[in-house]
Amino acid sequence: MLKTYAEYSARPSPYEVQRGASDGQARVTLRDQIAQMESGESGGERWSATEYTLTMPWRAGLEADVAAATAAWLENFRAEAARVTASAIRAQRDKLLAATDQRVALDRLGLSVPDGGTFTVWLSFFRAMGTALTGGWASYRQALRDLPRQEGFPFSVKWPTPPAE
Repeated sequence: MLKTYAEYSARPSPYEVQRGASDGQARVTLRDQIAQMESGESGGERWSATEYTLTMPWRAGLEADVAAATAAWLENFRAEAARVTASAIRAQRDKLLAATDQRVALDRLGLSVPDGGTFTVWLSFFRAMGTALTGGWASYRQALRDLPRQEGFPFSVKWPTPPAE
């Protein structure tokens, strides 16, 4: 699934089905948000659209099916584009989280589990741990985990900036 922005010199069709020459595949392109743009320097028409493209097995009647239910196909393409994009963003986020795991490990934070059993010893440990786990790296990691809750996710994502060393 591929979602792209495209420009045209004439109003584009809301869909296009192209049969592969020899591979038995079809390339189905659906267009959304088709809009006429201001004329360019050449003065000719200019159009823009969001395109969703998917390669799938060719079958008889495919173009007729797309033509008869373009809105349903487009909704399915939008949902698939969102799923694929969200999956890629989550994979990148998971790599960033894994790369920062050692930043919040107890030994890296200079904390060791106390041997004593007194309340005061454990309270001091938990205060130090709380301070460490609410610092810059903890905030960065939480911002990474919160990416899917951002407005516009998955097509508009503001990646957090890691803290300075």
